[in-house]
Amino acid sequence: MPVVYFEQPNKNELMQGDVLERTPELNAILEEVHPYYSDEKNRYFMVLTQTCDLVERQFGSVKAPYVVLSPVRVLSIVLDHLIAECGKLQFNCEVPILRERSRNNFNELLERLLNNNDPHHFYLNAKDTVLENACVAILRLSVAIRAPLHLNTCKNSKILQLREIFQTKLGWLIGQLYSRVATDDCDLSELSDKKRRITKDIAVWAADENFEDLERSLLEQFPNHSENAVDRASVAKLIKSLPTKRKKLSARIGEIVRQMEPEVDKSFNYRASGFRRVIERIGADLDNIKNSDYPDEERSQKFDQLKNTLDIIIMQEFAKSNTDSRQLLQRLSSRISSDSEVISLLSR
Repeated sequence: MPVVYFEQPNKNELMQGDVLERTPELNAILEEVHPYYSDEKNRYFMVLTQTCDLVERQFGSVKAPYVVLSPVRVLSIVLDHLIAECGKLQFNCEVPILRERSRNNFNELLERLLNNNDPHHFYLNAKDTVLENACVAILRLSVAIRAPLHLNTCKNSKILQLREIFQTKLGWLIGQLYSRVATDDCDLSELSDKKRRITKDIAVWAADENFEDLERSLLEQFPNHSENAVDRASVAKLIKSLPTKRKKLSARIGEIVRQMEPEVDKSFNYRASGFRRVIERIGADLDNIKNSDYPDEERSQKFDQLKNTLDIIIMQEFAKSNTDSRQLLQRLSSRISSDSEVISLLSR
């Protein structure tokens, strides 16, 4: 992680970005003038007022009539809001259940947050600091207290001080400027590892194709979930037991072949021909398209292409030299390509 803080904060002056602990004196001020902000979820407070307005003049006065503070909350609270933006399943589980396709969106939001490129938040890494946990300042929330009366209380509550470049970054975020201050981002490997750990622990991720089946199965198996949250291990086990699109497609095509089995056996033995290997190949192509970053329109086109070439793949794999086999394969390909369940699976 980049070096964000000074090793020792200077308690003789107050600066933009200073982190204040909840001392009894600061708590008393909040309870008196802004009781809403005295909530325990606001673990710390960050100074938002510009440093130049907090420089003490003669007789200890400062230019700013108020010191503006932003509440600082633990990272998990902010992540809950990010999870809500991704659209979680409305089911009482110990961790949220999210669609797999929302993972990329969540990772993008998380990366912006961790690199302090999100204008609504300022991330505070807890490593090697007095912070108990990683925290986030909620910049869109603020509270003002009178500088002439409470400046010393703020200075005495100071526990962390940002380095100058990160004070500048904070000022940019607050001011909603149109240029980016070039602070160091996290090391890529460290950032990837941090995102991976957070993403893994924050939710249970379920494939889009199984989301509706998962919701139905959860409600059937855990009818009392609203009273007792279901543990993530049970949800993960249920997800693993659900058939994937690949398995469903393979099973359906197998059913179609079995329906034609007497006719198939007259021409060739499909079990020995590698037929199932072809179906697995089709399933792999489906997975590749599903997990790709293609736009929706391009993804749909690729599904259509796969559907249109399904008969060609089968013909190439199994075509025999005699006319009867070719005609049989054409009928089999036509049955598979026109089957409503196969079409539905390919188009999801």
